Amino acid sequence: MEKAADEFMLAPLSEPDRLYLVAVVDLDPAAESPSGSISASAETEMEREPDKERDPQWLQSSLHTLVAAYFEGSGCFSFMDENGATVAVFPGAGEDEEQWLYRINMGIVKLQEVVLDCLKATASAGIGRPAKRGGVHVSYRQAKSALLERYMYGHNLVIPFENGGAGPKEEALLPDAELERRLLLSLESGDAAKAHQLVMQWYKSCCEPASSAELLLEPVLFMHSLLTRYIHAQGWSVRGVAAQELAAIRDPDELARQEHLAAWAGRAIDKILAYADKQRVSKRHRFIDELMAIVEQSLDQDIGLHEIADRLYVSPPVSQQIVQERNQNDLFRLYSR
Repeated sequence: MEKAADEFMLAPLSEPDRLYLVAVVDLDPAAESPSGSISASAETEMEREPDKERDPQWLQSSLHTLVAAYFEGSGCFSFMDENGATVAVFPGAGEDEEQWLYRINMGIVKLQEVVLDCLKATASAGIGRPAKRGGVHVSYRQAKSALLERYMYGHNLVIPFENGGAGPKEEALLPDAELERRLLLSLESGDAAKAHQLVMQWYKSCCEPASSAELLLEPVLFMHSLLTRYIHAQGWSVRGVAAQELAAIRDPDELARQEHLAAWAGRAIDKILAYADKQRVSKRHRFIDELMAIVEQSLDQDIGLHEIADRLYVSPPVSQQIVQERNQNDLFRLYSR
């Protein structure tokens, strides 16, 4: 969600303590639209419309245009998700929360009338729960989940998210897929500064807002799992890389203390990056030993750089660079073939 805000050059999600609400608006399946939802005159007019104007992609794009225009000036920003539905993010304006929610609800109801009038099609909306910046992606998932209820209750509806429980239930905050991707890339590239920056983003958006140890455990498990998966993907063992840091998950009481979490994740990141550097140096030394062994065995032969590179499964420039660094050119004659 934050990435979408950046892409659209909008600033609402830059305020971590502000409340946001996500609604997902989507056209109802035409084949299943209730017969009473569209008047006879509208049906007749729809039959006359060019085929291209009934194209699903055109309709979805038109719906997004209508949503953006209808809520223009309200602080709402919108975009289309990967399924073509329109996602609308409403920032809180400091008013009473119930009044704010009612105003958004009624705004979407009136929007549905505009959609029916302009597109001759019905649309339904799912509405998530209010959340601070770190939980906007949770509100988005809730809105998508609520929208699925139209298949049970019918079309042209505004459906708020419900837990199904006796009362409201606070949900744990988890990072979005973009943060996970960027953190893995920073580990892969050895960018310690970027990795620590992303860890602090995880801490501030997911750990600081947690109101209980139970809610705090979810983002901790997320980070623990991400780092463990990365270690295993490299063919390493957790015990060999960051045993003490990642074993801390066994002491939930200690990890439940928020002030320790950022330092805990930061230490684990440092251990992983240090181990990766050590592995690179060790691998380079092994490579040099193998290269020099080939050279010494071939002193009485005309052996070319390409042949050495082929034996070591590397490119000739890599072999040449390492040989030059070792200043061993006087041991043999290398030439490119």
